Amino acid sequence: MSGRKPFRVWIWFFFVCPLLAWGAEPILRGTGDLGVIVERGAGRVLIVNTSSNSIVQRVDGLGDLSHA
Repeated sequence: MSGRKPFRVWIWFFFVCPLLAWGAEPILRGTGDLGVIVERGAGRVLIVNTSSNSIVQRVDGLGDLSHA
């Protein structure tokens, strides 16, 4: 019976772990797809995806950006 346990561990690491890692793969984006919008009056910066015309991230609370 003890000979079966190393086989199960081998199966786990070489077949199951890559399948789990495959789902954690990040989304690929071209470097030209991202843009930055500075909203000086609101003290906010937006990171946008220009391909899908959507906001990726919003950074609030930056204070007075009139000098930006």
